[in-house]
Amino acid sequence: MTEPTAQRPAPVRTRVSELLGVEYPIVQAPMGWIARSQLASAVSNAGGLGIIETSSGELDNVRDEIMRMRDLTDKPFGVDLLTAMPGSMVAQVEAIIEGGGSVFVAGLGVPAEVVDLCHAHGVLVVNMCGKVDHARRALDAGCDMVVAQGTEAGGHTGTVATMPLVPQIVDAVGDRIPVVAAGGLFDGRGLAAALALGADGVWMGTRFIATPEARGVVGYKEAMLAAQEDGTVVSRAFSGKTMRVLRNDTTRYYEEHPDELTPFPEQLGISMNGGFFHLGGDERTPGVDPAREGYPTGQGVGAIDALVPAGELVHRIVAEAEALAAQGVQELVLISQITTNYGLDLYGKPQLAQLLRALGEVEIPWIRVHYAYPTGLTPEVLAAYREVPNVLPYLDLPLQHSHPEVLRAMNRPWQADVTGGLLSRIREQLPDAVLRTTFIVGFPGETEEHFQHLLDFVAEQRFDHVGVFTFSPEDGTPAADLPNPVPAAVAQERKDRLMALQQPIAAERNACWVGRIVDVLIEQENPSTGEMLGRCSRYAPEVDGEVRVMPGEGGLCAAPGTMVPVRITAADTYDLIGEVVGAKAMVEGVLASRRTSA
Repeated sequence: MTEPTAQRPAPVRTRVSELLGVEYPIVQAPMGWIARSQLASAVSNAGGLGIIETSSGELDNVRDEIMRMRDLTDKPFGVDLLTAMPGSMVAQVEAIIEGGGSVFVAGLGVPAEVVDLCHAHGVLVVNMCGKVDHARRALDAGCDMVVAQGTEAGGHTGTVATMPLVPQIVDAVGDRIPVVAAGGLFDGRGLAAALALGADGVWMGTRFIATPEARGVVGYKEAMLAAQEDGTVVSRAFSGKTMRVLRNDTTRYYEEHPDELTPFPEQLGISMNGGFFHLGGDERTPGVDPAREGYPTGQGVGAIDALVPAGELVHRIVAEAEALAAQGVQELVLISQITTNYGLDLYGKPQLAQLLRALGEVEIPWIRVHYAYPTGLTPEVLAAYREVPNVLPYLDLPLQHSHPEVLRAMNRPWQADVTGGLLSRIREQLPDAVLRTTFIVGFPGETEEHFQHLLDFVAEQRFDHVGVFTFSPEDGTPAADLPNPVPAAVAQERKDRLMALQQPIAAERNACWVGRIVDVLIEQENPSTGEMLGRCSRYAPEVDGEVRVMPGEGGLCAAPGTMVPVRITAADTYDLIGEVVGAKAMVEGVLASRRTSA
């Protein structure tokens, strides 16, 4: 009953795999009229959790499908019931118990009367959730696991996207029951991303439709393989409820004639009687017109280019996720337009400090933050910088200018408060901070007086790294129409003067690192000379300098992608030079430091 174990990935242990008794935290979604025993057993035999659907709701059909499943696998499996049709719910659940199902999936609410019945017979209860409140209600009802399904999913779906939904549901209930991520996930990268968001596994539907084992009417799988990333639409055309389906002639017709749509279940009857929604059909069903048929499909469809056996697909997903983990990610860069405002849209107030502390639990050596606006560097945020070991004391401050009048013209009047005093307070709380900023010169209306103010500011603050850009008007932006433009030649001359001022400052700041032993992330290697190129914590990727590293005593070196201790031996304006050191040199350095401090 089980497939050969050659090339079978090692088990992946999460709360989901432990709870379900499976090898991998991959759950196949119970797509209506598609996920029958042939598909579900292949997934279970491969080490995931296969789930059969019982959309008809007829008790004999439920029993028959469970028995077929039992004949095809001895692994754990689940059964989905339409709990919106509760007439025979208890009898259906009893059939699951009798048939040896290990999981009951409630897709449309959880009837409290069957939860205790399931638990009394060792059957787990799983609930689909499209909102945080749904997850809380599922927890209160006694569910053992919830599925956080984003709007990217195929079929009947909610309105909240997967990326923001999953961590919010994790925050709400994840400390008590496992959370599985769903919606737009189709490969090992999706599994890795789900785990990174705090989920304990993935729930995949659309990708499993494109398998030989999945049931489907004529043209379904072919249409999926031909679809692009924007090939789906949320439409009420087929059931009267919002459903994500492949865009076709039917969806386009109702987009043009929305007044002809009727509520559920009337619209469902119209589409079935009209011959453009063959629920319960398969490859043998006659009269299917692929140009009009309803094909529920998630947004990940654009990445599907071939039919893959379900068991092989499970193993591919696990192998891809393992490969990502094995790459040994060394640095995570957080970047947004205003990173210090993280959480404002989700929680009503900035939550960067909380995010940094959470990332401190991730096994990545360096966490680097870009675009940290000084006014958002609160004592709480700076404390997180100090106290979380893998958060680098690297502050990228996009100041743009120093003169209040120029800042007002840039529509940044709030930044006029970013004075030397504020930057001094930041340095006091974070003494080891590396400060980087960028400036724009030649902005419309910038006078020589304004520019001199900027020169004085840079001379006083002595930033580690400074990027300077000349103003470039962009059509359609307010700045493009401002009066008093600065001639291009003048703007370029001001850029040159500012960079000439900053260069000796940068050289001085670099020189302070000579003699230190620092961790360097090696990025390139010259095999003929042994010289390596990398970055230490004071250099962000692609925007700052490099560390040129020579082999140490005995030819000590390091491969790209690894982090190695390096003694800095020299510095120039932008780069550092050093050599790899071994454990002996590191110990000697520590002892020397202790003697000096004593």
